[in-house]
Amino acid sequence: MAVLDVEAKDPVAPVWKQVWVLAEDGTWYWGLSDGTFAKGSWVYAGGSWYLMGADGAMMTGLVQKDGTRYYLTSSGAMDTGWARDADGSWYLASQSGALVTGWQKVGGTWYRIDPSSYEMATGVKDLYGWLAYYDTTYQPLWGWYDGVPLC
Repeated sequence: MAVLDVEAKDPVAPVWKQVWVLAEDGTWYWGLSDGTFAKGSWVYAGGSWYLMGADGAMMTGLVQKDGTRYYLTSSGAMDTGWARDADGSWYLASQSGALVTGWQKVGGTWYRIDPSSYEMATGVKDLYGWLAYYDTTYQPLWGWYDGVPLC
């Protein structure tokens, strides 16, 4: 599956390149210069970070590595800042790519990131025993909801 440089000057000692390799099943792998594949590690390529699984396959979506959660786009690239998945859920990643939770102030506005799902809060949520309603801008609305005081 690796890509071999067929124009190597010494045919006895072929030159392996570090490159993306697409398997027949549509899975992407990162080929190393020694002819093996990166496994269970981060790869920096084309200006982005990619996480390779234990089997060497490129990972996507919500993943965990060494106790830290990350969101990897459908192309496999690690996202920073706001990221939205195919289901419409929003995640917030720090500059390191690690997902954040709790109350986060972004651009002067506070957002609540669920500590268990890592998703931005939307709709009615239980917040420390109180019901909070998050509107379509994902910001908490203060007041009442169905006769119950909010925050």
